[in-house]
Amino acid sequence: MIEFVLSALAAIFVVMDPLGAIPVVLGVTQGYTTERRNAIVKKACLVAFLILLGFALLGGLIFKIFGISLAAFRVAGGILFLKISFDMLYAKMPETHLTSGEEKEAIEKEEVAIVPLAMPLLSGPASIATVLVLMEKSQSLFYSFFVILAILVSCISSYIILHSSDWLFQKLGETGLKIFVRIMGLILLALAVQFILEGIKEMFFK
Repeated sequence: MIEFVLSALAAIFVVMDPLGAIPVVLGVTQGYTTERRNAIVKKACLVAFLILLGFALLGGLIFKIFGISLAAFRVAGGILFLKISFDMLYAKMPETHLTSGEEKEAIEKEEVAIVPLAMPLLSGPASIATVLVLMEKSQSLFYSFFVILAILVSCISSYIILHSSDWLFQKLGETGLKIFVRIMGLILLALAVQFILEGIKEMFFK
């Protein structure tokens, strides 16, 4: 159980990648007061939690409606993670999180908490895929509760990190942030391989 809880927390937190989101948050809130930026970050993390919670609760229904097997979704999610992890290893913002066009459009918008910060930056396709796989992998409601708890902890951690984005950027600098992003990219790469292998094993050896 402890292994499942820790792996769920690690998977969700890594794909949300709040450290990698710091430059984006600072960019789209440039010129804002600290209080306004903090309010936007708080709203973004809350909306991201609600989005991921919604997919966690409705995940089983989604699989049934589209006739998707968990094994197929694991392989698909693993391939998506491979792309993102390689981007992170090269300290690039994954395009599944935020495109340059979305970032430019966000700067021109009044409300940036929901788009693009909450979606797709924090609760993008990779985060949603992770939550869906973890919920389907849960053996009982007890395990499902811990997946939801992992979502909550990851969103709270993201809020704490992004709330301190100015301070962290000053202390770590762009180079320091890129080092942490690369480390999380390596962890995500390992998770991607695990997702793919588990999916293939379930498809052909069960």
